[in-house]
Amino acid sequence: MVKSLVTGASGFIGSHLVEFLSDNGHKVRALVRNPKKYSFPKGVEVKVGNLGDLNSLMEACKDIDVVIHAAAVVNSSKRKDYEEVNVLGTRNIVEASVKNKVKKFVYISTCDVIFDPKGLYGGTKLKGEKIVEKSGLTYVMLRPNTVYGSGGDRGIGKLIRLIKKSFIVPVIGSGNSLLQPIFVDDLCECVLRVSGSKFNNDVFEIGGPDLISYNQLVDLISKELNVKRIKFPIPTPISKVGADVYNKFFDTAWSSEKIVKLVRDKKVDISRMVNELGVGPRSVQDGLKALLK
Repeated sequence: MVKSLVTGASGFIGSHLVEFLSDNGHKVRALVRNPKKYSFPKGVEVKVGNLGDLNSLMEACKDIDVVIHAAAVVNSSKRKDYEEVNVLGTRNIVEASVKNKVKKFVYISTCDVIFDPKGLYGGTKLKGEKIVEKSGLTYVMLRPNTVYGSGGDRGIGKLIRLIKKSFIVPVIGSGNSLLQPIFVDDLCECVLRVSGSKFNNDVFEIGGPDLISYNQLVDLISKELNVKRIKFPIPTPISKVGADVYNKFFDTAWSSEKIVKLVRDKKVDISRMVNELGVGPRSVQDGLKALLK
């Protein structure tokens, strides 16, 4: 039986990974900061620790075959959080994995690393990739597109809540920028496949089968919810100026660069995911039906 450690086990992707791997024959250890706040499936071992505490990570990695590193800062108002967690935290879990002779390290990265501008999230995740690559560990890195599913509080999950509550849906730019959303269970299936011995020192782009614009996504969600909504476009230049002004006064992670990230196309090549990993991702429509059911 494969013994797996999941970092970020209390997060959106991490919690799904814990349940999915446990259901598919892995003996799972979940790394959390506060075990009283979370409940996991029967048989999951809970380990208290955090990425800033190397000693706790050394304990967490003992007798582990595969580390799945899903912990990350995705959307913080504090710039330093990205560096402390996505870079320094990754360095710590990699060091603990090396010292404990972990057989494989699976790094949940992001497709943002292949686009420009990368932003704080993509830039620090790319630094994390380089740390993993130079570690000497046997690794696989996954670069998922927009991930959605039950429990997601950002991205598509946030959009769904907005459409449920508001008659008017703001759209930055034209709304024609393209996404390639991946249902969280399909990402978990990819992790399960690369955890085996067949895939070593490799990188896979992960996404769904559909390229869909933001406008189309709003329309599709509205249709599934059986509501009518009005899209209110906000010109990109105005959004960029507003973000920069806001950032000057409040020193947040918002900037014109982040607006550029929101209005660009995010297209990935999933041919290796489908052909080599054997994962056929579900359509956005099917994923939304499962999520909204």
